[in-house]
Amino acid sequence: MITAIDPGAKGGIAFYSDSCWTAIPMPYTVAGIVEAITYNSSRGDLMIVERAQAMPRQGAVSMFSYGQHYGTFEAIACCLGLRYRDWE
Repeated sequence: MITAIDPGAKGGIAFYSDSCWTAIPMPYTVAGIVEAITYNSSRGDLMIVERAQAMPRQGAVSMFSYGQHYGTFEAIACCLGLRYRDWE
C-alpha cells in the first residue's frame, strides 16, 4: 500500500493498493487525517508527502502554516509505523 499526500489545505490523500487508486479531500482536522490514514494503511506501508516549498507571492505566515502541516504528516507516519518519504 502507498499513501500519497498533497499537504496543502486544499490538498488531498490518495491510497494505492492492488493496482487501484482511491483519493479523498484533505480532512479538516489532524484526528480526521489520522483516521483516514489508519483506516486505509497498515504498519510498514509507504507514505509519500509532497515536499513543502515557497511559491511566488506567498507570505511568510502562509508558508509557515504550510510547512507546519507538512511536518504533521512526518509525525503521523512515525506514530503509525509507516515508512516515510518526501517527494518534490
